[in-house]
Amino acid sequence: MSEVIEPETINVPATRIESPPVHVHPNQAPPILAISGETATEDLQAIYEMDPRELIMPRVKLRAQGICKFLIADEEVESFDAVVFRSKSYNTLFKSMQSKFPECFSLDCIGPDPQSEEPQAELCEGCPQGGRKGKCARGIRLFMLLKDGFLPCVMNVPTTSVTGWGTYVSAALLSRGYRPMGVLTHFAAEPYVTRGGFTVSKLKPKMVQLLSDIDKAKIVEYFEKISKKIGDTRIEESDIPDHGNEGTPLPSDADVPW
Repeated sequence: MSEVIEPETINVPATRIESPPVHVHPNQAPPILAISGETATEDLQAIYEMDPRELIMPRVKLRAQGICKFLIADEEVESFDAVVFRSKSYNTLFKSMQSKFPECFSLDCIGPDPQSEEPQAELCEGCPQGGRKGKCARGIRLFMLLKDGFLPCVMNVPTTSVTGWGTYVSAALLSRGYRPMGVLTHFAAEPYVTRGGFTVSKLKPKMVQLLSDIDKAKIVEYFEKISKKIGDTRIEESDIPDHGNEGTPLPSDADVPW
């Protein structure tokens, strides 16, 4: 009988075959907003039917003196995610750093609001307190919906953050064909020293992701239902952002592209 020769065993290292990543188009991604949830219809309907005079919007306030935190309806957070569905410029004049409320302000940047204690002129255009040498400062009011919220919120962006917000919108969003209402934005802050030597908190927005088709449809519906209710939202003391405006030039409309 011939000798049986066993074949040599060749140890081949196991090769792990990686599956190619599955890319889901952002528009086809699952919804992430609370208003898109299956149980949100009843809550939303109650808000849509609410009398504008009874609609109390939570205020989002950027803390002062470089603390870099936010107050949302008096709850302090370091950051948050939201969809901005509307923005509007406003003017404020503080005569001193001790002022708790602006002596003169305008919600439409056309003329002083009737609530202004010391109107500086009949119209904002040509006002001696306007321009780069005046004390009047321009900010932006952002109307937003928190990722996990149902009620619209409003945040007054201080002058020191106006240019930063405008840069985010123009460079990170509009240049890529996106609009603030179509993306989820992450809001954080960082300390900043103004030319007047004041340390303030500066807004640091960042895009998180595009909204899905479901989320976008809900946001559009939300905007259409809510926009008329918030058209005459007044400035309250809780709206007033960090003063830190001294020595900061008033931005032109070109600095606020959206």
